[in-house]
Amino acid sequence: MQFVRKVTNSNVLEGIIDIPEELKNKKVEIIVLPYDDSVHMDIDDIRTVRGASSKYINEEERQA
Repeated sequence: MQFVRKVTNSNVLEGIIDIPEELKNKKVEIIVLPYDDSVHMDIDDIRTVRGASSKYINEEERQA
């Protein structure tokens, strides 16, 4: 898989993405990866997996 990695000042990202205050005016690492739709799970998929896996939950450990 190809990717791009770059270290730069967070100021160059202003107007592109929201930068948390604690990262402003600092060096940050930018990593660009290809997006794979086949791996993406939306919220409905997550709920389905959560419901399907609920029968495997150990109730004693869950309450701890």
